[in-house]
Amino acid sequence: MRRLWLALLGAALAVPALAQTAEAPLATRAQVRSINKDGDGKTYIALKVMPRTKLPFSSLTFLVRNPGQVEGVAVGDEVFFTGARIDGENTLQSLRKTTPCVRFQPCKQHD
Repeated sequence: MRRLWLALLGAALAVPALAQTAEAPLATRAQVRSINKDGDGKTYIALKVMPRTKLPFSSLTFLVRNPGQVEGVAVGDEVFFTGARIDGENTLQSLRKTTPCVRFQPCKQHD
């Protein structure tokens, strides 16, 4: 009985690890908070996610693999972005400027 219980426990613990590798990419609106380069030459962008996106954090930082993606984007701009968890790090997949949302009116998802 004990072996069966341990086998079931081991299987239950393995399921969340499999679920993490199959995460769907995040696609939503955000406001640019900062664009920084670290000492290794990697570029990071900090984005404040718009309310009601059902995410546990309001600000997220993404690795920018292609620095050309952030050209023409400044702090304070509203953007529509797609990001995913790649190699254990939040990674920016696409980014484009968008028009700001107007209060009490529906936001356009794509411009």
